[in-house]
Amino acid sequence: MISVIVPVYNAEKWLRRCINSILTQTYPDIELVLVNDGSTDRSLEICREYEKRDGRVLVIDQKNSGPSMARNNGIRRCNGEYLCFVDADDWLEPDACEQLVQAIKQTNADMIVYGYRRVFNGLAKVEDVNVDTGLYDTDDALKKLALNYIFSPVSKKVKVFGCLRLIRKKIMFENNLWFNPEVHRGEDFLLFAQLHLHVRSVYSMTDKVLYNYNNVKTSITNTYVEDMWEMALKTYHILRDAVRNKEEEYKERVNCMLIYRSRLCFENIMKANHNTSFKLRKIQEIVNNPDLQMALNITKGSPLIKEMKIYCRILESRNSLLNYLYALRMHFKVSVRRMFLIKWRKQI
Repeated sequence: MISVIVPVYNAEKWLRRCINSILTQTYPDIELVLVNDGSTDRSLEICREYEKRDGRVLVIDQKNSGPSMARNNGIRRCNGEYLCFVDADDWLEPDACEQLVQAIKQTNADMIVYGYRRVFNGLAKVEDVNVDTGLYDTDDALKKLALNYIFSPVSKKVKVFGCLRLIRKKIMFENNLWFNPEVHRGEDFLLFAQLHLHVRSVYSMTDKVLYNYNNVKTSITNTYVEDMWEMALKTYHILRDAVRNKEEEYKERVNCMLIYRSRLCFENIMKANHNTSFKLRKIQEIVNNPDLQMALNITKGSPLIKEMKIYCRILESRNSLLNYLYALRMHFKVSVRRMFLIKWRKQI
């Protein structure tokens, strides 16, 4: 059995499409776990409707606690040997579970990685997950995959979405690994980075598009996140502890990950509806952080961060004004790119 866990929060507009895509799978031996996270719209009513209609549906109703707690509650209650996650505004291809089960029978893998398409206003684009297809079941192959998941060069960055992975449930329980409710940005990255350290085999079928990502969702990536840097540090400390007894390559990747996330935090700061003084102060807090400066020192000259060479040099200067100007430049480039993309999509 495959358990499909869907956290639901005010998703009435898209929820039926999501649920129907799961219950009409060509492979019938599935369990759909709908976790209502304190929705204030008709989402819970819709979930209950399907629960009465189909015995494979389990509805969990919780007070609003965030997607991590919702997924954790779904994991605790689900019955499948394998589980995967679907966001309530996304949907699966009709034969997704059938293809996953066939892959399990062929490989007996602990984790399966698959492909996806991004959908915007009816336009669909297949995205590159940047994980080569095939079975990873040797120490060297699993190590390479785990390292690239933690951090890979920006131009070859591995897509780390939790919704693109099927996992053997036993691996999570044996290693006491859960979504961290204190990390509400990149929580799926954190969990699966740890899972990649424990799985005994991974099968990549990234050439098979099984998941549809709805790009019109209201995303946290488009708004200012007040404690994003604190979450990045928490992720860094957890992963640093997780690889403490592993080879130096793992530690290097974790340090590179922190540097990259500091840049994402700069971009986040520039979205804030605050004055320049506030942004300068926030940037200075990041620049002066001892963990970040240590990571810069350890990874100096590493080919992994070659694409961020200029950024790293500016960080090392600890000059808040220089870093602010760099962040402003990044923000301007992203804004212009987004403006032209939206204009192009409207024309289409």
